[in-house]
Amino acid sequence: MIQCPHCGNELEVETAKFCTNCGVNLTKSVHIQTPVTQPITQKRGVARLSPSYRPWLIIVGSIVIIGVVFISIIFVGSYFLSSLFGPPLGSGIEIYSDTDFLEYSSSGKGTLEDPYILSNYYLIDEFIGFTIQNTTKHFIITDCTIDMCYEGIHLENVAPGTANIWGNTIFRQNCWVWETGPHAGITIYSSPGVNVSNNIIFNAGSEGILIEGSEECFIANNKISKQYIGIFVEYSDSIVIHNNTLKACDEAISCIDSNFTNITGNNCKNNYYTAINIIHSDFVQISNNYCFNTSYSWASWFSSGITLDVSSNCTVKNCTIIDSYQGIYASSTSDCQIYYNRFEDNSEYGVVITGGWIEGQSNTIFLNSFINNNFDGTSQASDNGTSNLWYYPDLAQGNYWSDWNGTGSYSIAGTANAVDIYPLSEPPV
Repeated sequence: MIQCPHCGNELEVETAKFCTNCGVNLTKSVHIQTPVTQPITQKRGVARLSPSYRPWLIIVGSIVIIGVVFISIIFVGSYFLSSLFGPPLGSGIEIYSDTDFLEYSSSGKGTLEDPYILSNYYLIDEFIGFTIQNTTKHFIITDCTIDMCYEGIHLENVAPGTANIWGNTIFRQNCWVWETGPHAGITIYSSPGVNVSNNIIFNAGSEGILIEGSEECFIANNKISKQYIGIFVEYSDSIVIHNNTLKACDEAISCIDSNFTNITGNNCKNNYYTAINIIHSDFVQISNNYCFNTSYSWASWFSSGITLDVSSNCTVKNCTIIDSYQGIYASSTSDCQIYYNRFEDNSEYGVVITGGWIEGQSNTIFLNSFINNNFDGTSQASDNGTSNLWYYPDLAQGNYWSDWNGTGSYSIAGTANAVDIYPLSEPPV
């Protein structure tokens, strides 16, 4: 027997010319081809990844690289942060006791036997420019420029009558930090008798000047613009707000839960919603203020020159309110006197008295000039309260109405069916 050299089949016939299994010619020389072995390109013991896994490997690797770079930047420190995002924040001037004044005071005569003057500081990119707390010495902050990131000047628990803030410029312009939450150019907490005068404050966050829990502060001759609220007083009685100029704020002046406030001689121009806003405050005196164009936005339909809300025994006199949506809006307000004011070219009523939590009642409105208010209406005032008088009985004098026909009484719009029975033929103001 012979064996086929190609397939290995055993043949019984030794003289066979062809293999009975694979048919190969047994009489010719046969070249048996074997498959060519591919060269091994990977190390032994390492499995090769399927191509479908490669995109995920790239993504994961990129994330790891980015994370490593970011963490490295943080741990390197402020130098790299400054180069990427802006300058590092400073701590400003920090005074937490009377002895701390010695480090920063430039001279004496902050008064009461000489104390301290902090002057001519230029503070830029400070989180808070000045922080002064728990002090008893008299001091003056004056002639400083503060480009702040959160608050320009912060006073807290300063002894009564010891703090004076005069002639500074406070703004937020170049700082790269835009924190959320409240900001203020000047903040006064639990510090009675602070004098804030002749400062320029603009674009400094929520409030230009914020006073909380601090009685008998004097705020005068400041120029404030581009704030949410120009001057904001809360839980602070007997505050004087005098002769300030407030422009392009949502609200120029706002007082909440602050009795015996005196708001006089302020110029409120081109503010968005309300020039003077009084809420839950009694015995407030509002006089000689000029409120112009308090409708400086698309939302003018709820703006007013002066708002009195849930307040009593307030006086509004000698004010001029021109080109607002409403002149005075009094809601749930009682026992107030409104006289010697000029209401002109307000698109709605010159004065509105209405209810809310309680009815607006027992208010007296007299000797005012109502000129061309409520353009498309039949009355320049509205009364939805009770027992309000639109004249002064003892004087037998009411108000001047530019649309009065010259005879009889003048009808006031609203559910009260009120009338001015003594309309004036000439404007008193």
